Amino acid sequence: PASSRSKIMLVFVVACLSALVALPALADSQARIVRLSDVQGSVQLDKNTGVGFERAFVNLPITQGAKLSAGANGRAEVEFEDGSSMRLTPNTTVEFSKLGLADSGKRVSQVNLVQGMAYVNWLGKDDLTLNFSRESIALDHSAHFRVDTSTEAANLAVFKGNVNVAGPSGNFTVEKKKTAIFDAAADDKYTLAKNVKEEPLDSWDKEAVSYHDQYAKNN
Repeated sequence: PASSRSKIMLVFVVACLSALVALPALADSQARIVRLSDVQGSVQLDKNTGVGFERAFVNLPITQGAKLSAGANGRAEVEFEDGSSMRLTPNTTVEFSKLGLADSGKRVSQVNLVQGMAYVNWLGKDDLTLNFSRESIALDHSAHFRVDTSTEAANLAVFKGNVNVAGPSGNFTVEKKKTAIFDAAADDKYTLAKNVKEEPLDSWDKEAVSYHDQYAKNN
């Protein structure tokens, strides 16, 4: 009957309209909420909008393609959705080449350490790829480490957890309380030290990690 056809058509139209309304919500769900959680001294952010580097402020969103740079007297901290954090020491630049969502809904982050030294406290709920020199770290578990890179050498010091590294020398794991030292002049050939040499800003990093842990417990 005509009335049945009309009802079917009405249901179809309503379904189509509902789908159209849902589309923006679906697009919004792809957005990531990574933020600049601490800024000290001279810190600049290139939002990848063609403007170049601008002065950075606390709580600025970090989006895919952005570059963050701490100057000679600058320090910065980036906080990810799950509470994981990355800290930049003076004269350090990182690029957020990928901040996306996998089909599974898991957040996927890829960061390039262009120069300088960064501390990473990764909680392991989401995936992180960190590239430095000719190496790549892939993390899907919790780990706390320090990595620095220059034209001469790179170092990866692991405080907690084990960190898997891929590079010209193949795949290997740096265990906690050990350091991998890469020789840039020898195609990043590495040696493993059975200790972690203390750096002046380790105390700053430890205080920040402790603060985040306490904040998470209280909330």
